Formats: sequence, C-alpha cells, structure tokens
Amino acid sequence: MSRRDLRSSVPRRRRLFILYQRLNSLRALRTTEADWRKRANPGGSELEDFVLAWHEAFGIQEVDPQSLRDLARSSHLFEHIFAKRTEGAVSVAFGRMLSRHVDRPVASWYIRRTGASNHAKYHLKEIK
Repeated sequence: MSRRDLRSSVPRRRRLFILYQRLNSLRALRTTEADWRKRANPGGSELEDFVLAWHEAFGIQEVDPQSLRDLARSSHLFEHIFAKRTEGAVSVAFGRMLSRHVDRPVASWYIRRTGASNHAKYHLKEIK
C-alpha cells in the first residue's frame, strides 16, 4: 500500500486532527525567555531571596563562597544545606549549589564565577 493510498483512506477530519495534535506538541516544546528563566531557577524564590540579599550586602563586587555561606546562614536560607553534620559537608554542599547556578539567570542577575574551584570567587552581573 503506497503512501497516497494511506492518505486517501484516512478521512480529512482525522488528518486535520492529527496535524493539530502535532502542532500543539511543537508549541509545548517552544519556550519563551521567561519560561527558560523559570526553569533555570529550580530553587525558586529561596534562591531569588538569596541573590537579592547578596546584592544588598555586597553589590557587584567579587565575594568568596564563605562570605556567601555566612550570608545565607544569617538570612535563614537553604536550611537543607545547613542541616549537614559537619562544617566541611556544609561548605561542599553550598559550593556545589553555587556552582550549579553559575551563568544562570536568577531574578534580574546572572551569577558569575572567577578563579579555579578551590579559589573561586563569585559576583553578580545584571541582565540587560
């Protein structure tokens, strides 16, 4: 059976319905910039609150992860990270959380990193 025979055997309404379903599935794949920003920010409002507190405390200057960790602790954010047993585990978990969000938009800022892994410093860059 050729493709043409198959096409003629399927009623026109059914073909239109299939086409409509395919278009809707393509629309679901297409995202806007706002959707992309929301998906890039899985921590949600807690991460946004942290970035706003970071900007208020340090502005756009480079900051070491320990200062950011102390800021998060004093702001009562990321309680799941600070529930770790040792301070070393807290440092590792907080550093990983920061590194996961490097170059991702959070609120109206990008989190940027300079330096190597053990000597990293972080700063904020405004989204334009």
